[in-house]
Parts: sequence; structure tokens; C-alpha cells
Amino acid sequence: MKKKLSSFIALSMLASVTMTGCSSDKDASKGADSSKQQSANVQSVEFPLKEKTKYSIVQSRSDGFKPYQSLTAWNEQFEKKSNVHIDWQDWGTGDAYKQRSKLAFASSDLPDAFYGGFAIDGNEYTNYSSQGLLIPIEKMINKDIMPNFTKLVEKNPDLLKQMTAPDGHIYGLPSYQESTTNTNDTLLYNKLWLDKLGMTIPTTTDEFYNYLKAIKAAKDLNGNGKDDEIPLTFRFGTNGSVDKINGISSLIGFTGLIMPQNMVDIKDGKVIFVPGQPEYKEAMKFLGKLGAEGLIDKEAFTMDSNAYNAKVTSKVPSVGAAMYWSTANANTPIGSDVFVYGPPLKGPDGKQRWAKRVTPVNFDIAFAITNKAKNPEILLKWADMHYDTDTSIQNLNGPYDKYIKKLGNGQFEEILKPDGKQYSSVEKSADTPVNFSLYVQLAEDYKLNKKTAATLSKEEAEKIYSPYFPKEVFMSPFMDQKDSERVTIITTDIGQYVTKMTAKWIYSGGVEADWNEYLNQLKKLGIDELVNIQQKYYDKSK
Repeated sequence: MKKKLSSFIALSMLASVTMTGCSSDKDASKGADSSKQQSANVQSVEFPLKEKTKYSIVQSRSDGFKPYQSLTAWNEQFEKKSNVHIDWQDWGTGDAYKQRSKLAFASSDLPDAFYGGFAIDGNEYTNYSSQGLLIPIEKMINKDIMPNFTKLVEKNPDLLKQMTAPDGHIYGLPSYQESTTNTNDTLLYNKLWLDKLGMTIPTTTDEFYNYLKAIKAAKDLNGNGKDDEIPLTFRFGTNGSVDKINGISSLIGFTGLIMPQNMVDIKDGKVIFVPGQPEYKEAMKFLGKLGAEGLIDKEAFTMDSNAYNAKVTSKVPSVGAAMYWSTANANTPIGSDVFVYGPPLKGPDGKQRWAKRVTPVNFDIAFAITNKAKNPEILLKWADMHYDTDTSIQNLNGPYDKYIKKLGNGQFEEILKPDGKQYSSVEKSADTPVNFSLYVQLAEDYKLNKKTAATLSKEEAEKIYSPYFPKEVFMSPFMDQKDSERVTIITTDIGQYVTKMTAKWIYSGGVEADWNEYLNQLKKLGIDELVNIQQKYYDKSK
């Protein structure tokens, strides 16, 4: 009954979005034509404006980051240069933000714009733009209104292609950074506990099992007088999607497959739905064995990212193995080198694989203007200020002379805390939105004179995991409205069902007995249609 209800809610919500945007094809074209007319009447803009203008912008920010309205100095610099005042709206983070955003688009109760990393996802980009709720901006990307972004486009003309929707228009702006890491998730081990147990870093699934079992048997490894050690923790994900940093994406690589965030991957040139593959059943058998013996965190399917981060970085170590961004991110808050990397687990048949980090520009849409905005060219010129080289560097890394020192010729030096540790992103968020800001950072513009602990840590991860990256990674393309809506509906229901069954198999077992009925249910939920749609766009991209 719960499953049917969740499906009904998902379908009703998406139907509401569709009906709001286009009660008929004719109405939809009117909305779209209206928004396109807005971009056609482009006006020249000169900052600062003669009269102060106000816009409402919804912020997309990370868990634990300060709300943007509290960043006084950061806001004042843009307002002083432009005479544009931003009324920031805070819709929360994570799932809370996504739900509030869906409801706002469904009711057309929208702000003037959205700002921040992953503010609009790919499906929303095509759906809402086709309904006229987001406006096209390509005619305003010029040297008058957007000189900084235009300079970037001249260097990287493919950027505009990646941002172009199926209808030929551009509806959003990206955050863009060169020379980023190729890993998302990494496998961390508690070195203190390995040493106490007289064990080495596991390399196979059998060694991994034996290590986790030894933690359980040893009881009070952290010396706090309690039997509270968690052998293995991860955060599977919420709302039917996989946590690509803290989840099991690469942990199941011993089967020969990895689990992308949208659960879709490429195998021998064909799109596959990973949780429907025999390899996934094998992964569930192994994880079910761990779960049956109490070796997996009981909160892996329920905790949010704040709770997960607190658990991994607890001052009194509480976990033996975890999926996480890096050793530096885990060790820095603790103040000691507790965690070390482990290689991809090798399965019984010798298979090893690790997920490669892929962030296409169209995946991180960090700025979009709605049809509520008057004079959108003003908003775009305001946004373009964030693409200025110095502004972008500080947006992403924190203000000069507080977090970084500018040395000249593209060289910088990181400023550390008095105790010699790095400032965390959460700490920097008191001054800028950091990696959730709008920015462009080219390799030639930003080079640290000394590599940071965070950089060295991810470089170490790269050496360990890159030999096991897949040869080909599925890149989620923009889809037309009809296909995008179908994919959204199907993946919502299927994702929730997969999450539910994965949790059952890990904690209660039964994958072998359930498997055939599980595959039948995937078919009923539209798995074949989902794969066929994805295959169509994959074939087009080749």
C-alpha cells in the first residue's frame, strides 16, 4: 500500500508540474514563446544602475553551509558594483530543497532566479524551459552583458553546446572548473584499529569480511568503555538516487559493475540498469552476509549527510571502514591521521572496478532565470560578475588574505589555521558559498605554490583507483520534454523500489528468493522503457 501511495504522489506531483506549465500543447507554446520574447528584447546594461533594483533569488547550498543572506561582505561587493539588491530565499538543502523547488514550479510561485551548484538538474532544465518557466538566455551572452562568460566561451566553445537544450536554446549557466579530480568515492580504513588488530589493509572481499568481523569481535576498540563500534558505514542515498560519494557505487566493484548515481551505466556499448543485473544480485549476497552478522551500519539507509559526516569524523573513532570523499576530509576534523585508503576490493573471480567521477557542465546548472524576472539582462550581468577571475577564485576558495594569498602570475598560497590545519568548506562558507557558488576557475589562473593536504590526498586516491576506472562512462544528456518526463516518473518509482529492496536484502537477506519477482516488478515499473530512452540518447551522442 505504501508503495502504491508513493507512486501516486510522484505521478501526481509530476502531472501537476506538467499541467501547470502546459494544460495543452497550445498553452505550452504560448508560455515558451512568451519567455523567448523576453530574451529577444535585449537591452544594454551599464553598472552601477542609476536606481537600485531588487531581485529575489533562491539559493542552492550544501548541508552545513551558511545561508547566503548572512554573507554580508560577499553580498555588499556585488551590490556596490551593480546597485542590484538580492533578496535571498533559503529553501533548505538536499531533499528539502528539491521538494520545495518542485512545488514552486508546479504552482508557478517562483523567484526571479536560482543560484548555486546543482540549483537545477537536467530533467528540470528541459521540462521547465519547455513550459516557459525558465527563459532562454543565449542572446544575452555577449560582450556587453556578459563579458567574463563570453571570454570563457571563446576559449571553450563546446560549453555552449553542452548547455543547449533539445529545442536549441540555452536556459542556464554552469559552474566550471578545470583540473578536477577523477574520483568521487574512496574506501577508507581505520588505521588505528587495523594496527590494534594486527591486520593489514584488505584487498579482497574475504579479507574485508574478516576485518569487519574482527572489529565486531573485539568490541571496545576505541576505548570509550562501550561496545559501539560500527565495522562498515555508508550512506546509500535518498529519494531513489545513489549517494555517489558516500554510497556503494564503487564498493560493489568486485562484481565487475559499479553503481552510478542514476543507476544507469554502459556495458559493451549498451545501456544497462545496474540493479537489474546478475552482478547486483551477487553484490547483495555479499552485503547481505555482512548485514546478517551486524557488520553494516543500521542507519545506512536513513541518515542524512550531516549525520553521516559527524559519524565518520567523530573525535572518538566510531567506524572501521567508510565510503568518503578523501582521507583529508575525514582526518582534518579529527586532528589526527586515523583513516587511510584501501584499494578496490577484488572479488572471488578477480574482478575489480571503481567509479570514475564525471561532472559534465550540463550536470551543474548553477544559475537560471525564471519567467517572473523583469529585465533579465540585469540579472545576467549581475551573474557575470561572478565569472570575473579574482571573484571566481574567491567564490570557490574563500577571500584573499584570509584563506588564500595572491602571489601573482596565477600563483597562490593557502593560508592555514593557527594550528596548521586547513580551513574546511563549512568554515569558508561563512564568507562565500565556496563550491556551491557561481564561478569559473581555469588551471592557468589558479595554481597553488604548495599542494594542500586535500590536493595530495585526492592525488593519492587517483593513483589507487584510476587503473580500475571503466573505459566508458555514461554521460546523461539533455532530453526532450516528453522523454525527460517519462524518465523522471520511471526513475522515481524504480529508484524507491530498488532502495527498499536493497535495504531488505542487506539487513534481512532473501535476495535469491526475491530475485525473479524483483525483476518482474522492475518491468512493471517501466525498466525496459527507461533503458530504451537512455539508449536512444546514448546512440545520438556517439
